[in-house]
Amino acid sequence: MERFEELVRELHQEVLETRNVSIKTDHSLRNLTGDVKQIARRQQSYERRLLFNSVGAYLIFAALTFAGLLTFFRASIARTELDHELAAEQRASLEEAVSNLEAELERRRQSEREAWEFYELLVSGRRSEVVERWPAIQGRLLDRATIELFRREVDTIRHDLALEAFELGNTHVNNERWEDARDAFTASLTWVEYAPYTPDLHFQLAETLYELDDHAAAVRYFDLSIEAGELTRQESIRAYFHRAESLQASDRPREALEAYRLFERRYDGHYWESAARQRADRLEDLLDED
Repeated sequence: MERFEELVRELHQEVLETRNVSIKTDHSLRNLTGDVKQIARRQQSYERRLLFNSVGAYLIFAALTFAGLLTFFRASIARTELDHELAAEQRASLEEAVSNLEAELERRRQSEREAWEFYELLVSGRRSEVVERWPAIQGRLLDRATIELFRREVDTIRHDLALEAFELGNTHVNNERWEDARDAFTASLTWVEYAPYTPDLHFQLAETLYELDDHAAAVRYFDLSIEAGELTRQESIRAYFHRAESLQASDRPREALEAYRLFERRYDGHYWESAARQRADRLEDLLDED
């Protein structure tokens, strides 16, 4: 019995231990179930966050991709527009260059026509027309060599016409055709302003104007001929005396008085010297009375 009771106590003890283990196991299973549920909830939360992150990342990637493509297309459009503007500018520049070349070609053609027409005019022998047309033609010619050749020809013609007019004027002077002489001398000065015979031309023109009673103009050309210092003694005597007379006739008494006194000093003993003195004395008296 004691053995049996001991066995019952041992069995009871084992039952109690088994019950305790069962309770502990039940608690452990409950804890494990709670942990599993918590892990499951965490997994679901993680999966939701992962899904949201994936969607967000996709949206961000899509937005960045769209922005990149938009920037690329805008840059391409801007480059295309710039290329178009550059092409338009190059086209305008080329069109302007072509227009300028065409205009230059037309100017050269016109210059060649003008040069040929002027050459024909030179060959025709119409010298006065050549000289008259040369200033207008010169500005329309482009070839420098042609311009220089024509200029030499025109200068030669000018000198020839001036010399011929001068010689014609001298012929008219010898024939005392004073108006014709004046016109010829004036024409000579028109063709060439200065030539080796110009001092003599000034003197002859002054004498011609003196004979025509154009004393104011005569004084001017007497002065030019005297200033040149190339007159012969006889020409110089006539120039000084007739200059004084022209000054007096031009109502310039003080200058005439000085001119007569100058003649007295320069040509003392000449038979005109007494006439110069008398006229100077009368002018002096008149000026003293004034």
